[in-house]
Amino acid sequence: MKMYCLMGGIMDPNQAAPTAAEALQLATMGGARSAGKADMLGAIEPGVRADLVTLD
Repeated sequence: MKMYCLMGGIMDPNQAAPTAAEALQLATMGGARSAGKADMLGAIEPGVRADLVTLD
């Protein structure tokens, strides 16, 4: 995701960099949608498969 955020400045320095929220959405929902599995993956909600790790 960091690479995605940095690549915007290389491709077009005048364009605003993507936000962290946009990068996260593309990494989760975007990937699931690209794989044709948006109804089963990519979101944290009931009925959707997810691997989730939280660290303190």
